Amino acid sequence: MLSQTDGLAASGRSTHEPSTQRRRLGAYYTTESVARVLVEWAVREPDDLVLDPSYGGCAFLRQSIDHLTTIGSPHPHNQVFGADIDGATATWRAHLVAQGVPKTSLHEGDFLLTHPSVELPLCSAVVGNPPYVRHHLLSTDQIEAYGRLRVNTPLSRRANAWAYFVLHSLSFLRPGGRLALLLPSSILHSGGYAGEVRAELSRRCVDVRFIRVRERLFQGVSEESVVLLAVTPSRGPSVWTDPRLVDVDDIDGLRHELASYDQGASPAKTQSPDRSGVVPGIAELVQNRIVKSGRFADVGSLARVRIGVVTGANSFFVRRPSSTWQEDGVSWKPIISRSAWLDRPVWTNADVARIQLHDLPSQLLLASLATSTSPGSHLADEVAAAEEAKLHERSHTSRRPVWYALPDPQVPHVFLPCMGRVAGRAVENSSNATSTNAIHHLWWTDNADPDTRFYRVLATWSDVWRLQGELLGRPYGGGVLKLEPASIRGMYLPLRASKSLHGDLLEAARSASASGNRRRIQEIANKLICLDLGIEDRLLDEIRHACLALEERRQAK
Repeated sequence: MLSQTDGLAASGRSTHEPSTQRRRLGAYYTTESVARVLVEWAVREPDDLVLDPSYGGCAFLRQSIDHLTTIGSPHPHNQVFGADIDGATATWRAHLVAQGVPKTSLHEGDFLLTHPSVELPLCSAVVGNPPYVRHHLLSTDQIEAYGRLRVNTPLSRRANAWAYFVLHSLSFLRPGGRLALLLPSSILHSGGYAGEVRAELSRRCVDVRFIRVRERLFQGVSEESVVLLAVTPSRGPSVWTDPRLVDVDDIDGLRHELASYDQGASPAKTQSPDRSGVVPGIAELVQNRIVKSGRFADVGSLARVRIGVVTGANSFFVRRPSSTWQEDGVSWKPIISRSAWLDRPVWTNADVARIQLHDLPSQLLLASLATSTSPGSHLADEVAAAEEAKLHERSHTSRRPVWYALPDPQVPHVFLPCMGRVAGRAVENSSNATSTNAIHHLWWTDNADPDTRFYRVLATWSDVWRLQGELLGRPYGGGVLKLEPASIRGMYLPLRASKSLHGDLLEAARSASASGNRRRIQEIANKLICLDLGIEDRLLDEIRHACLALEERRQAK
């Protein structure tokens, strides 16, 4: 497992470490002050044993030793344990050993492959900052090895490393033990593996709380941090616990919240631990209107949703028209490589021609499997240059029998940008173009008529869709919102269009789309949705305010 490094001030690791290396290691550094606050909550008795499952620069272990000493432990160095696979932690491990921590207490290996009471003991407290490593940066061997952690827990194979760490850490807690971990805000996402982790915490713990800290705790990271607090049952099985969410402004607010924990009640207002908790009344009201109307259905029942074309090397496969060539076995397909191009609800071959006229990267290279790359062919020269740049060794290209031969991609019915400042808006594809994986593809599966298809696309330009996206999407770095295919399948679109009820507005929307009048398009989309859901102007204003509140939280610096 790749290491999460903490304790920047003590570890001496530079914050100028290359960003690709930091992403690979999941290395976002915990300060000593933050570590101290978590340790003081989790470690309560002089004889407590403490585990950091990914100790990195050892901030949590140092603070645990210091705190154990303060509360009366005569031998605190014998009460701390940890695991880490990163060889760069050797210096800090050696410092702890020199101070009296037994070398055998610091496991040099992958925590996720350890077993309770074998490599590491059961402990009274587990504290730390798990690695934030996305699933596509984990090797196939790692994902397979971690499969045993999914045997009793329905954890998706697409889970980030921190999700595995949370669940495995529970297995190392004694009855009545405390878990205190620093996590990314993605733990609060609706559904997906974050929902699976929250459900497992609820099943196995008697108290689960999330404390969202508005102040950014990590240098160079725009995402909010969330502190997870959980307590295992003292005896017998636990009863399902509904987790709660508390917001605090900064480290002082966090310290105050933790200090008040054992007094019986939190002084802060709690809410549901997903994004609906920010705007609970509006979120529930809109959801009820959608369900009770009988006029909407989830996207998963209406369409097949897939990611766009994954080339693995867009610089090789996606070309400007001026850099294409003609050769036997080579063909070109129009491709949308920038979601910003999709600025209206309908995309046509005229739009393709407009993009190509500006010589933008809009041509996808398709080479047949039988294409020769013998010396002298243009493709051979291009392939040779790409291989010199190691493009054929990338994750996706290396999986193909012939790395430069893409399968001919299907043309979707609908494009839906997956990332942006707001939830992606659908665009009906009336062209022969495909797109890169910056844009999702939808194919209608219910034989809907043309008016209904257009109405569904138009619905994604409304504020109701915008609110759904904020509630189900995933905040990314820089305040960007990402809609995963699973999230899109859980969002709602109209079942059908009625000529008598919607016909005039749909025609007006087509005209606005042709002229590129985005404001008029959004105005008509809201009128249509409000008509079907019985939403009056006052409620539409409240929906807009709710969207702004969610966007401001997501984009806060």
